Amino acid sequence: MGDKNMEQIKATLFENRLCATLIQSIDKSKLRYHDFSKTLMVKPWGIEFMNYEAKDKSCCSWCLHINPHGETSMHCHATKQTIIHIISGSIVLKLLNNMKIMEAGDSFILDKQVFHAMRARSTGAVLLEIESPSYKPDAIRFADPKDRVDKPYESKCKWVVWE
Repeated sequence: MGDKNMEQIKATLFENRLCATLIQSIDKSKLRYHDFSKTLMVKPWGIEFMNYEAKDKSCCSWCLHINPHGETSMHCHATKQTIIHIISGSIVLKLLNNMKIMEAGDSFILDKQVFHAMRARSTGAVLLEIESPSYKPDAIRFADPKDRVDKPYESKCKWVVWE
C-alpha cells in the first residue's frame, strides 16, 4: 500500500465522527487530572509507569516493560510527539506502511497522529517513551490484539496507585 493510500486512511480516521467523539470523551474524563506519577499501569502486554513529568507538563517520560512477544495496540497520539528509546531487549516498531527492528540504544521519533504499535521480541524489552506535551489520555486505537478498539482509555488495564 502506497504512502498516498496511508495518508487517505489517516485523514479518514481523523475526519470520522467516532474519533472526534472519542477525543471529546477523553478530554472530559477524570484521567485528564489523574496524577500518573504515583501509578503503575498493568497492561495486557506488560507494565508502564511515569518516571518524570515537567512541572509545566511540557514533557514527561514513561518506562515500559513489554513482556516477551507482548504487543501494544496500533494507535496514535492525537496531540503529542513521542520519542521511543530502547533500554534493553528489542522490539519490532510497526507503522501503518512499514516496520523497524529496534535494539538496545536505538531511538525513534514519532510525530503526533502517526499510527504505531510495538511488539517485543523473544527477550521482552524495556524502553522509555518521552512525550511532549504530557497528556496521557490522547491515544486513538486503530487495531488491538486485546480488543480495546473503541473502548474507553485503559479499559483493560489494572492500576496500582500509591501515596
